[in-house]
Amino acid sequence: MKTDKGIFVDLIRAKDGLKPLDVETDDTILVRMEHGSFKVRIHSPQPADVMVHLDGTLTVETKVAQGMSMIDRGADGQPFVFTQPGKKARTTDGDIQPTLFTEAVLDNERPVAPSHGLVMVSVKFSEQPGQKPDKSETVFFQMNPPQDHARAVAANLHRIVPPEGVTNSGCGCCNNH
Repeated sequence: MKTDKGIFVDLIRAKDGLKPLDVETDDTILVRMEHGSFKVRIHSPQPADVMVHLDGTLTVETKVAQGMSMIDRGADGQPFVFTQPGKKARTTDGDIQPTLFTEAVLDNERPVAPSHGLVMVSVKFSEQPGQKPDKSETVFFQMNPPQDHARAVAANLHRIVPPEGVTNSGCGCCNNH
């Protein structure tokens, strides 16, 4: 998603580094995401301040340099994780393993709160000498597991924003308007 200021923000699967399928609606980006760890990718034309909220909780507030940056951990050092409702993820030597809430947590494992998939990324250009403070823009992502993604898209079909170059009557290259 490109913000009005030209900052690109999207989510990336940590296991393979690929961008999952997503659909932009008028207020949220619906993301087809498998359960597991993920990253927030920022590509900014100049240094920017970034805040990432996961399920309504501020997870990290940081600055990114001009160019592409990846944010994959919260301020507590734990990786961003999208888990199934009713399950928790545990980290053991950096690996993410889904476990039931009722399972015992071993001494060398740190629990990670369950995620329902709502990611809010607020971005604004960092203050530069002689410039007015910038207003932040927020991009909302709703991650859904593959089996639920089609249902979420169908429920929001009337709110989908066509990709750049595509009009409501077809692609921009055709004269069949």
